[in-house]
Amino acid sequence: MTGPSLPILGSVELSAQRLLQRARNLVRAGQALDVLHILLAALPDDLARPPTPVTAALLARIQEPELLRKLLNVELRISVMPTTAAGPLSEALVRCAGRWRQVANERGIGVSDAVLLWAIIDDTNAASQTLDEVGVARTALLSALEALFHHTQPELAPETGKLGARVPPASLPPEKVAAYHKAAEMTLVLHPSGRARVREMHAVLMSNVLDVLGTCAPTELVLVVGRNGTPLDVVPRVLAERLASSEAFAEERARLGRYHSVHLLDIQSVCQLARRDNEPDPQDVLEMAMLQSIEEQAILVVDRMEDLKDEQAAERTIEQSLIAQLTERGEALVVGLYELPERGEESVEDALDLRNLRLVDAREYSARETKVLLTEHYVPEWETRGYRFEPEAFDTVIALEPGAWIDLRRKHLPYLAVDLGTATMSMLRDGRALVEQAARMAQEALEALRQEWATTDERTRDRFTEALEDAQRDIEWLLAHPEPPREQGIYLVKRAHITTQLICPNASEFHYPGHAPKERQRTRAADLPADE
Repeated sequence: MTGPSLPILGSVELSAQRLLQRARNLVRAGQALDVLHILLAALPDDLARPPTPVTAALLARIQEPELLRKLLNVELRISVMPTTAAGPLSEALVRCAGRWRQVANERGIGVSDAVLLWAIIDDTNAASQTLDEVGVARTALLSALEALFHHTQPELAPETGKLGARVPPASLPPEKVAAYHKAAEMTLVLHPSGRARVREMHAVLMSNVLDVLGTCAPTELVLVVGRNGTPLDVVPRVLAERLASSEAFAEERARLGRYHSVHLLDIQSVCQLARRDNEPDPQDVLEMAMLQSIEEQAILVVDRMEDLKDEQAAERTIEQSLIAQLTERGEALVVGLYELPERGEESVEDALDLRNLRLVDAREYSARETKVLLTEHYVPEWETRGYRFEPEAFDTVIALEPGAWIDLRRKHLPYLAVDLGTATMSMLRDGRALVEQAARMAQEALEALRQEWATTDERTRDRFTEALEDAQRDIEWLLAHPEPPREQGIYLVKRAHITTQLICPNASEFHYPGHAPKERQRTRAADLPADE
């Protein structure tokens, strides 16, 4: 089966490519890729793992996810989905692909995993009918997915492609040919945009990354570690820009001069191959991805390394084999991305049961650093799209960061601010009615905080008193002035807009440290931020 760049599917973003890849892993012999595969792939395999934005939206509105999973599996076993003239795709998926392309064009957005699922659930097909059977309110789910449409930052969204069809080396053992082709199917290539602004982002972090990549030993595994909202996720994009530039690498970075691109591999998808019939061994697939990075003079970035951690040692043979492969990389240059849990004292070395790690910390930004990043890299780009942000627009949300959540996950600086900025632009573009609705919901959310206030220690309450009072005044002002302000065709984004976007309990919300969204508490209570 070809990669997700099939013309009928259109150009899709990285999150959608990953979802499609997981769906492909569910396809049985003789089946076409169908909407059922995609909905099943969107459900989290392990409810204890931190949800993605899309899985968080699903979990918040599906009361019995395991029942839904069982029904989808039954439907897949009894359904016959012949291929169509468009390729190895079912008629329902072809129809939905036309819908998500239409929505993307009309709204000027990319096709993310949220857009893809929205089109499937909005359609009448086996997947949406199965949701009806388990009592899911599709209207509410569609609204939640629609709220995620704005989460991509277009200027940083990786332009990706597949390695495509490849001829295995003549020296490759026959038993590894299938793994070679599977690795090419699963590996994404990040194409540089040539934007100097992207290349210059997160200079200190990227300097550390380049230094470690330039000096690591063949038996050492390089990991960039950080929490949700730190620059962790943009490391591959910026690394691709640095390698494609005219930058001269010297001294301890000299070896980097031979690399020209970045390959990206989702290790969770590789692990899942072990659960599918007629798939190559995951360790062989990883080995072949490393070989292909050597062939293409690329640095291989392995995403979601936290999925390999030592939680159930007796059941992690696959994970252990993948870690062993990563520490025997030979001539391949590999860097892993590891998202740290919100709480927990266990070291990364203990979590992976490894000692030969070279760690690079993608730390949270301070208020000042966040403002510099916004001013130098994001605000100018946003203004070219028709949005002018006031200098103090982010002050309140930065002060409230220790209690900020997006998509049922704690979100840190600087990308808490970036995400809220992009969400606010979408809100203003949709007009007065949505702004007024968001302000009313935010006002109700502040009232609901009184219950948390009663069970929060005095020192923590005092820490947020001033910012929450500012938020109350801003929300009241916005209720009185809901019309999005414009000046010569440019939207004026005020502190009240950004603050309302955080407090309004849609994709984002605020809770005193020690508390969390109700939906989050039933998935992973260990991620609750501690009182400080």
